[in-house]
Amino acid sequence: MGKARAAKAARRAQRDRIAGAHFWHGGIGGLTAGEEIIPPTLQDVYDPMSSALYLAEAQANRVYFTTDRELARVFASAVFRGRGSGALYRVQPIGDVLTDPDFPTVG
Repeated sequence: MGKARAAKAARRAQRDRIAGAHFWHGGIGGLTAGEEIIPPTLQDVYDPMSSALYLAEAQANRVYFTTDRELARVFASAVFRGRGSGALYRVQPIGDVLTDPDFPTVG
């Protein structure tokens, strides 16, 4: 199988995996249904990247979500502790989606 065909098969497998999954994001509270979640680099409010509890491996130009509801819930409660309310959101990814190498089965 050539490189182009293998890349196409990988994209198709990724799309199929996403199609039936439920995704969760633990973030800042107060968003409404349908509101787009944007990365910290584009936010005018509190930057979660400045929290000592935020993962050092996280990149501020990305929005993280997971198929593991409890992981998202823990993230929302731990990272935003003492800085307002965190919230759990069920989300629908748009744009490019990458697997987080630190959480390959759920990230």
